[in-house]
Amino acid sequence: MNIEGRGGPKPLWVSEFACYAPDGQLAFSYHQFPDRPRPTWLIAPEGSQVRESRNLKDPERPLTETRSMCANAENILTHYQDCADHGGLESTFNPVVDHALKMTRLSRVEPGFFAENTEYYLNLEISQHRKTSFWTIKHGEKLPPSFSSKSEPMYLVFVGEKDGRVILRNPDSGLEYWAQIEYLIDSEPPFVIGAKRHESPKEVPILWALLPA
Repeated sequence: MNIEGRGGPKPLWVSEFACYAPDGQLAFSYHQFPDRPRPTWLIAPEGSQVRESRNLKDPERPLTETRSMCANAENILTHYQDCADHGGLESTFNPVVDHALKMTRLSRVEPGFFAENTEYYLNLEISQHRKTSFWTIKHGEKLPPSFSSKSEPMYLVFVGEKDGRVILRNPDSGLEYWAQIEYLIDSEPPFVIGAKRHESPKEVPILWALLPA
């Protein structure tokens, strides 16, 4: 992703991978961070198969895993409830949560629950078709108050130039970053021009009859 820099002598754009914090860490990327470990108390049901897994290094996003197996949804629910109990998490069964695992005012339709304690959170959503259950579990550590987000702002503000570096300020946080001047470009990157980027993907219906046994 390229971020626009405003307020300078001319238009400029800089890659998120070219911006650094004063301590030398990348300002807007977690890709140099170590993989986040799975808690020892969170164990998948024996015999279940992984359908999709996402273990991002971004601590602002939950770890996600989708599994399935021939089992009753209530049995899956009981298994993960035992896991949450072993982890010291307190469960809430009715509310659903958004993509950031914050509880909403919506009511749950499928079996599942949301659980949390002061350090961790977990969300489980289960659906059952005939004798097969599918479920998605999202979980992750809670962030401390001192946590500094690496989310990219809409733009950066040009502060100045010194020793081959350009200083840029995040208008959301007030923090300043630096980038080597050779990594800056003075025109909008072609891949963000045009309407195709904003087009919604074509919806393709998926029928249960087309899925493998």
